[in-house]
Amino acid sequence: MFESCPRCYSKIGPPLKSGRQVCSNCGWSDVVIERSPQTGKPIPGNQPSQSPAKPTNKTGAGNIIALFFRIIRRFSTYIGLIIRQKWTQFTVLFRKKKSDPNQKQGRSSNLWSDLSQKLSRLEETIPTAETLDRTVWMTAEIAFNYLGGDVNNPESEITSTQGDRAIKFSQFKRLIDPADYTQFGLECHVERRRQNKPWLRLLPSK
Repeated sequence: MFESCPRCYSKIGPPLKSGRQVCSNCGWSDVVIERSPQTGKPIPGNQPSQSPAKPTNKTGAGNIIALFFRIIRRFSTYIGLIIRQKWTQFTVLFRKKKSDPNQKQGRSSNLWSDLSQKLSRLEETIPTAETLDRTVWMTAEIAFNYLGGDVNNPESEITSTQGDRAIKFSQFKRLIDPADYTQFGLECHVERRRQNKPWLRLLPSK
């Protein structure tokens, strides 16, 4: 079945009821009908040949070229319609905003207000240095150094928050009662200590 005429390269419509394909532009047909040399009419009883003439290489190339140009033309038309549709939508929206300056001003004010509220909530969710230190679990070595001691110095000491108790690291790491660590402003997590995880962290400041 041919999509374009092998003779003039025009697009061929659907076949006729007889099954023939006829070009409406130049009259080409894919069926050869024998006609009487005297009258020029089809010879009765002779069936038309159903074997379509095979297009030559030139015909095949022409068909491809014609199809290629039809695709380009249709695609260009499609792009043009899309651009025109978007431009129409843009102009309608622009005219609507321009005709209502009060509404535009109200939207702008609401936009800045919403943005300010969102930034404020974001600021509240960001932990401060104090909050971050309070939530981080520490080993005994890190906690001792954080409180001003030096685990590498056997004589180094740290002082309780009340200033009535001073101990060295060898004593600090052997404390068992969580209340003893509370005197140094630390929270002791017994279960984490049993699991050999960091188990000390700063108490919330009062």
